[in-house]
Amino acid sequence: MWKEIKKDIGTVKVGKKVTVDFEYEGELEIEVNKFGKPKIELSCGCTSYSMTKLPNKTRFTLVYNPNPIPPQVKKRKQNYYITNKTMLIKYKEEGQVKEQVLTFTAKVIE
Repeated sequence: MWKEIKKDIGTVKVGKKVTVDFEYEGELEIEVNKFGKPKIELSCGCTSYSMTKLPNKTRFTLVYNPNPIPPQVKKRKQNYYITNKTMLIKYKEEGQVKEQVLTFTAKVIE
């Protein structure tokens, strides 16, 4: 069972990496592709992840490196942007393949 699937991590600064943890309680079997890699997809290249197996728990740690404020946002005299990042995980639970999208939201400032 997923403890949380959505988080608001508040305000973060451009270029300052932040981590976001999501946990699955119980045994988790991640689906793998034909190359043996986990079927996990991130929404963009500014986020990476690691997975830690603990007794009866799996923790996913996402590392987010906020991009600079886009020119079109600055042009509107806005000094921040709101971002939503996702991680899609395919896994087996009770013999069935399931998908879960984990999401975090942040306000990015310079």
